[in-house]
Amino acid sequence: MNKSGFTLLELTISTALLVIIFSLGLVAMKTSSASVSLNRGKSQLQEEARRLMLVLTQELEQAIKPAPQGTTLPYGAKALTIINGGQGIRFQIPANPAFTAFSAPIEYRFQTEDTPVAGGLFPFGNAWLDPGEDSNNDGILNRNIVRVQGGQTRALGAANSIADATFELLENGNLLRISLVLTAPIGDTRSQLVTYEFQRDIYLMN
Repeated sequence: MNKSGFTLLELTISTALLVIIFSLGLVAMKTSSASVSLNRGKSQLQEEARRLMLVLTQELEQAIKPAPQGTTLPYGAKALTIINGGQGIRFQIPANPAFTAFSAPIEYRFQTEDTPVAGGLFPFGNAWLDPGEDSNNDGILNRNIVRVQGGQTRALGAANSIADATFELLENGNLLRISLVLTAPIGDTRSQLVTYEFQRDIYLMN
């Protein structure tokens, strides 16, 4: 008499195969989800950097650059200078086409409330608002470039993900190089960040 059905060994093997297939599916789903989150986060940071640079360029192109060797700037004009160890600049722009009057000094400063942890994974901070970091008590982790003039301070653009910013004068002061590092958390985890590095050269027109 023939008997049909599965033996215990066959059932065990089938169950194990199903578990393996299910586990592989979960890994693939998690990998795909992480990849989507990473790409979305990087795209957002790219757009943030692009918009900020448009704002910076509009004013910085008008900045007074250092006078060529053997010449002097017009009376009352001061050339763009690097301040705060490379994390800020001070400059003026012409107030009229004749270059006989100039704006009050303008400063762009990088500021951040994100404090790196000694020996931590992230050299510029973890992009989360941790206890003790909210210096102005607004409930936001501020990481941006601010414009200061005549006692008035305001953030430039909508960029609030700037982990680091440096300014450098090149080509005898004719060119200003701005280098940015932007970071943002990936989802709700504190162990991973999406990072975008951006650099732009701005020729000073005046």
